[in-house]
Amino acid sequence: MIHEIHVESDGDQNVKAMILTHPVYLGLEPHLEESVRKELRSKGIVIIQDNQGLAAPLQALAREITRIEKGWELV
Repeated sequence: MIHEIHVESDGDQNVKAMILTHPVYLGLEPHLEESVRKELRSKGIVIIQDNQGLAAPLQALAREITRIEKGWELV
């Protein structure tokens, strides 16, 4: 999902909307920390990228997925 949105967004400022409407996110949302859900639902334009070019909302989601995988002992 993260890679797909990253590629499709191509620097688009509407990354949050793409995340919130993605079918995989809808199943994942109940398992996310409240702070991450709030960050993804907050208003505002996001253009901050990490050294891999991921927008801040995708970075936050990737960290949260890693946390969940470790908590469920999937990795």
